[in-house]
Amino acid sequence: MILAVGVDLTEVDRIARAMRRARFQLRCFTPGERSYAGSGPELARRLAARFAAKEAAFKALGVGASRQRWQEAEVVRGASGVSLVLTGSLEERFRALGGRRLHLSFSHGRDVAMAVVVVEA
Repeated sequence: MILAVGVDLTEVDRIARAMRRARFQLRCFTPGERSYAGSGPELARRLAARFAAKEAAFKALGVGASRQRWQEAEVVRGASGVSLVLTGSLEERFRALGGRRLHLSFSHGRDVAMAVVVVEA
């Protein structure tokens, strides 16, 4: 049973501008996410997709973004594709909602990145 859905659309240029501040990258993305994003022309797109995934998760879980929460949601790449790993207060909220599975789908183009997060019982 689906308990909640969150969707987000993020402009790649907005993330590219924010990335000029090192503090933004350190606050919003885990070391693993920053490492995967690498550098070069895909950097802003990859991070924009991860930003959208986290925003979608916050919406699905019914919580606001905070400094701590950005690090409590991590997009990881595994053998079966990408997934979203929650820790700390986000994981607690997920469990309190009755969540058992978390689904993530995201994509990015030249100008925008989007993500959908589904919380399933």
